[in-house]
Amino acid sequence: GAGAVAVAAALAIYAWLLFENLRRARGMAAIRAYGWAALACLVATLALALALVLHYALGLALDRGAIAAAHLGLAAYGFMGLLALGLSCFLLPMFALAPPPSERLAKGTLVLAVMGIVLFMVGTLLNQPPVVATAAAIGLAAACLHVFMMERSLGRRLRPPLGPAFLLVRVSWGCLMASLATGLGLALDVLPENAQALFVILLVPGWLVTFLAAVLQRIVPFLASVHAGGAGRGPGLVSAMTPGRILAAHRILHLAALAVLVAGVGAGIGWLARAGALGALAAALLYAAFFTAVMLRLRGGRSDGRSDVLQPTN
Repeated sequence: GAGAVAVAAALAIYAWLLFENLRRARGMAAIRAYGWAALACLVATLALALALVLHYALGLALDRGAIAAAHLGLAAYGFMGLLALGLSCFLLPMFALAPPPSERLAKGTLVLAVMGIVLFMVGTLLNQPPVVATAAAIGLAAACLHVFMMERSLGRRLRPPLGPAFLLVRVSWGCLMASLATGLGLALDVLPENAQALFVILLVPGWLVTFLAAVLQRIVPFLASVHAGGAGRGPGLVSAMTPGRILAAHRILHLAALAVLVAGVGAGIGWLARAGALGALAAALLYAAFFTAVMLRLRGGRSDGRSDVLQPTN
C-alpha cells in the first residue's frame, strides 16, 4: 500500500506537469489532442490502481480481475500508447527529415483509438466480451491506420537511410497490431488460455518496450551532443555520442529474446520462455551499458574537448 501510494504520488506530479505543458502549448493541434487524451487515461489509470490497492489493503469489494484487466489496457493502450502514437507524429518524421503526417489522418486515428479504449473499459468492467471484441477490432483499425500514416510520411523522407532504430520501431508496430489481434481472439474465446500471457508479452515488451528503446537510442545521443558543447564551441557530433556496437548487440539480443519469449509462451514451453526472459534481461543490461557509455562520452567531451567528440556543426 505504501509503495502504491508513492508511485501514485509520482504519477500525479507527472500528470500535473503534463497538464501545464499542454495548457501552455501552441501549434500541433493533433499532437496536443493525443496528449490530452493520454492525460485523461493516466488519471483514470490512477483511479483504478488505487481501487485495487484499497481492495488488497482494506478489503474493498470489487471485481479484482476486471479492474486489473482494465488497468492494464488503460495504462498500456491509453496512457503510454496514446503518448507514443501522438509523439510519433512529430519525432519519427524529425529523425528521418520527413514531412509530418496528415493532421486529418492523425486526428482520425486518435478518434478510433479513443473509441476503442472507451469500449474496452465498458466491456471489461461490465464483463461483456462482445463489447471487448468490438473494442479490439476498432483498436486494430486505429493501429493499422497509424502505421499506414507513418509509413506514408517516412516514404517522403529527405534522409534515405532510416537507421537501425527504425527496425525496432517497425517490430514494435507489428507487436502492437499482434497484441490487438490476440486480444480480439481472446474476447471471442477462440484462443487457448496461454494466449493471455502472450497478449501481455506482445503488448508490454513487444510494443511499448521495443518502441521506447528505438526512440531513446536516437534521443539520448542527440541530447548528449547538445550538452557537450561549451562556451565558444558548437555541439558535439551525434555519431560521436552513439555507441554503435553496444546498440547493435542490444538490437540483436532484444529481437532474439522477444522472438524466443513469444515462441515459448505461445507454444507453452516453459524452458523456452525462461530462455527468452534471460535473453531479455541481458538485452536490458546492454541498454543500461548504452546509457552509461553515452554519459561517459559526454563527461569526456566536457572535460578535455577532444576533437573526435566536439565538432562545430550547424
